[in-house]
Amino acid sequence: MQERLKRKEYWVSLRTSDRAEALQHATAATQKKRHEVSAVYRRLSAIKETFHELDADQQLALGREAYATHVRGGADLIAEFEASNFDTLKAFIEARSETVDDLVARLRLARSDTPHIRVMAHTLMEENGIRLPEGSLAFQQLLEICADTFIEAKRNELAQLRGRAVHDAPNPHYVDTVTGGPKDYVSLGEPLSLPPEPTPKRHAS
Repeated sequence: MQERLKRKEYWVSLRTSDRAEALQHATAATQKKRHEVSAVYRRLSAIKETFHELDADQQLALGREAYATHVRGGADLIAEFEASNFDTLKAFIEARSETVDDLVARLRLARSDTPHIRVMAHTLMEENGIRLPEGSLAFQQLLEICADTFIEAKRNELAQLRGRAVHDAPNPHYVDTVTGGPKDYVSLGEPLSLPPEPTPKRHAS
């Protein structure tokens, strides 16, 4: 790590001159810095964790991140309506709803495997420093996660266009059912980038 990072040590300010207070914050500050250093090292070294199957917690983390990404990149439907040839917002909403229904049908028919969804899946893998081999159960799980969260985001766009915060049946795993926004999440890559804690030394008794 020294050769790759060009550093032999890191100093972390605990922002206090009080020894007792410093000791209280030392463990958390050290863990945070270890995490940051390890994450940089993994990126520089192109170290990626390989998964052949995702467990429930991993699917949840990727799903919440995917939904948050879709929401951030969502369309401005009011601007689209104003630039369209539709005379009324109602007509625009109906047409948009049909488009979303058609999109859902095509995604289901393709088993969530479309070029757009693949781009999203590979982006998530890259951002989290993971590798899911094509043909593996994990890769198919990720495609389905990306497709499902994309559909959630599109349905929620329609709900907001109708003046509602959230659509009729949001997925509570990914969606805040009150606001329609993404739920808080810790990305899958964050805990993966943590280095192992030092093994306590054992003293002979």
